[in-house]
Amino acid sequence: ILLILGVVMTLYGVTFAFLANDIREILAYHIMSQVGYMVAGVGIGTELAINGTTAHAFSHILYKALLFMGTGAVLYSVGTSKLHELGALAGKMKWVLTFYMVAALSISGAPLFNGFISKAIIVQAAGDSHFYTAKMLLILASVGTFLSVGIKLPYYTWFHTPKKKHQVRPVPAGMMTAMAITSLLCIFYGIFPRALYQELPYAM
Repeated sequence: ILLILGVVMTLYGVTFAFLANDIREILAYHIMSQVGYMVAGVGIGTELAINGTTAHAFSHILYKALLFMGTGAVLYSVGTSKLHELGALAGKMKWVLTFYMVAALSISGAPLFNGFISKAIIVQAAGDSHFYTAKMLLILASVGTFLSVGIKLPYYTWFHTPKKKHQVRPVPAGMMTAMAITSLLCIFYGIFPRALYQELPYAM
């Protein structure tokens, strides 16, 4: 039951993220989707799946915090988080965009980022337990995550032409430092997964 509900959660969150027009709303739906992976892992119930669930809970805290910090920086600088009101910010907020894309690649499960080292375990556990339909749908949800968080959101926020120009306030150094540190952690665990794996409940 938990495996079915978890897979449904991953797809439900991704689907409604496609329809959302506010950055915070998109990221909120993706919380639902990512927790779906954890619920699915508990439903699979093997040692590998429980390890993946535990690792993904940790990874999720890092990249989702970074996503919301990037959103907060945009909201602070421009005064809105509505996609149809944003655009053409890449030249003025290139470091915020860089840090945001680290988080976007992480949540999408791209190799060398921390989301990959945890999400891939759950997907592998589904295959090892012969839940092949669930494995395919979990991979599909990852593709949907990249399309909405990795392409749609950054395009409308930073690149497309807005209807009106915005006054862009500079992002405070403290906000930039927090995003930089979290970005480094996302990359660190993606490159050195053993640092996380050694803390998991079962041997990896």
